[in-house]
Amino acid sequence: MVRFADGDGNALDLGAFAGRVVLVNLWATWCAPCVREMPALDRLEAKLGGPDFAVVAISIDRSLDLVNRFFADTGITHLTRYIDPKRRAHVALGAQSLPFTVLLDREGRVRGRVIGPAEWDSPAATAVIRTLIEGGPAPPRVTVPWWPWLAGVAAIAGGSALVLALGQRNQRVGTGVSPE
Repeated sequence: MVRFADGDGNALDLGAFAGRVVLVNLWATWCAPCVREMPALDRLEAKLGGPDFAVVAISIDRSLDLVNRFFADTGITHLTRYIDPKRRAHVALGAQSLPFTVLLDREGRVRGRVIGPAEWDSPAATAVIRTLIEGGPAPPRVTVPWWPWLAGVAAIAGGSALVLALGQRNQRVGTGVSPE
């Protein structure tokens, strides 16, 4: 089960977002690439967030106070505060590092995964998300810009962009993660 809490301490799971396209991002205030990525996620939520789409950025920090301070210090205003100090979502989604992001379609199927930071409000990323919102099929692969200051990752990624592999997995996420 992908479980976490909102800013008021209410327990949630991804079933709360059923029927929406959801970008789930696991992050922490102490993770430099996460910190760098958060403004793009905030802009994406401002641009596309609503009844059909949500960015669910789940912090694995120990306390909500750290998240609240980070949001205030960085001007994050559109994202809802979610926290998972026990890292249950991290384990349930199979994240091995931060940031870790999965894109879910309206049925809760994983349509893409990205390990590392990305420019989520870029034209390439928003086009894929809009296609899913409109009910169209996601392309099999799309290039999402990322930050070249991650030299170690650049060698692995082979260039100036990360590839968001879409449609590679047919897992369903909602109240849990299981093969379809």
